[in-house]
Amino acid sequence: MDTITTQIRFKKVLWVCPSCGKEDEEEQNASGGNTYEHVCSNCAAFFNSSGNNMKTYNGCLNIDSEEYKTLSEQEIYNRKQSLFNSWIYLMKNPPLYVEPTKKEFKDLYDQRTAEADKYLTEFAKTATLEELIAVKKATTNKMIVLEEQIVSMTPPVLEEI
Repeated sequence: MDTITTQIRFKKVLWVCPSCGKEDEEEQNASGGNTYEHVCSNCAAFFNSSGNNMKTYNGCLNIDSEEYKTLSEQEIYNRKQSLFNSWIYLMKNPPLYVEPTKKEFKDLYDQRTAEADKYLTEFAKTATLEELIAVKKATTNKMIVLEEQIVSMTPPVLEEI
């Protein structure tokens, strides 16, 4: 069932003073026409958006139309602020990226190869000759790349054997 929602687009800016490091939040017009200059609330330094002094958050609230009718301006502000605060937290505490292990890459390769074999078998049942030739050519090109990698990794002694 389709539902009708009310969408509230908003824009907030996080200013970081280059003089004292104080962070100030500022609501801006989501449609544009904003001034990209700021005066620090702590040290009264005047600066603009050049450098790394300004981070912009473009937010969007989707609220059920019936619920929207019952919300106060303060409740809407609180929801917007909550989204903005979550964005700031993620910006300052990005999730860790862990490089997959060799075994994880191998397991993923095995899984995807099994899937590809299954799909190729199904594809081959209905494919035209031209389509099968194109798949064979693409597969051959990948095998050539693998062969070049194997050769580049093979010690010279083994090449002679």
